[in-house]
Amino acid sequence: MVLLAAEMLGCALVPSEAERLRVERMESAVVPMANAALEAGQAETAQRLYRRLLDLDAESFPASMGLGDVALRRREPGEAARWYLGAAAKAKSSEDRHAAWLAHGRAALTAGRLDAARESFERLVDPKEEASPANVGWGHNGIGLTSLLEGDLDNAVASMERAVLAQPDEFRFGANLSRALALNNRLPPEDSLSSVPSPPTPTEQLGVRIETADVDGSAERAPAGPASPELEELEELEEPAELKEPAESEDTPDGESRAEA
Repeated sequence: MVLLAAEMLGCALVPSEAERLRVERMESAVVPMANAALEAGQAETAQRLYRRLLDLDAESFPASMGLGDVALRRREPGEAARWYLGAAAKAKSSEDRHAAWLAHGRAALTAGRLDAARESFERLVDPKEEASPANVGWGHNGIGLTSLLEGDLDNAVASMERAVLAQPDEFRFGANLSRALALNNRLPPEDSLSSVPSPPTPTEQLGVRIETADVDGSAERAPAGPASPELEELEELEEPAELKEPAESEDTPDGESRAEA
């Protein structure tokens, strides 16, 4: 009888097939509309759509990621990091999980939460995760930038070298490595700056420079730390998708305690 009751209770907690299909249809319709609204500058509309989806399905990965993008566009990287960390816990595939970790690492780094940023970047480079070469490269690049902000130039150079090895064709990794070498007095600054191509404009590249606060959809505030001409030359982590305009929200995202670390 106990087993039967447990089975009956379990069945009651599992959404019906019809409900699952309804949620999937809603998600397939709402997410593109929300993304398009944000791209068009209609942040409030997009936020309502993300919230509607999250109210329908509290475990919605794209809704959590979208709300993180909204927070980042509002220049609130700490809040964005909490949303992204919550999204990572909801990810149903390794690809989604890696995307959320990368987004969290970038947002946490921008918010000056270096330990939290490093944790997500290190997850990406963990061989057990079998992340794509691109994500592995971005993970090492993120660790390198984190080390740089911590003043650990040797580890910064070593991590950026690993990023280049993971993705040799990504010129931004080479640019960051050359400049890190210059900061570490291993390469004359003039050589480091002339040995790499000129970076693309903000709308052409996927990310921003460390010191840039108002660039394209992926603009983020610079992490707290001492400024120097050399640091201002370093390129920021790229944001793979165009982020959204700010919108007022009182939502409390998942994973807040981790992002505050």
